[in-house]
Amino acid sequence: MAHRLAQIGMVLLAVAVVAMVLLIFDVVSAFTAAVVAAGAATVLLAGLWVALPLAIRERGEDDSGRGRPRPLSAVRRPR
Repeated sequence: MAHRLAQIGMVLLAVAVVAMVLLIFDVVSAFTAAVVAAGAATVLLAGLWVALPLAIRERGEDDSGRGRPRPLSAVRRPR
């Protein structure tokens, strides 16, 4: 449940960031530039928050880069 709420919070944060980029660029420059900047921000956020973690998961690496840990069932216990 907490994981799902964190994901929803990240999506809402991304929407807020893109909306602010759109608003700021619309006020400072033309609407076309605002749409382009908001699109670039969307691609950047999607790449960093979705595509990159999925690529790391697909390669099978953890945060240390040493690969996935073995499951407990594969660990030999001393007798």
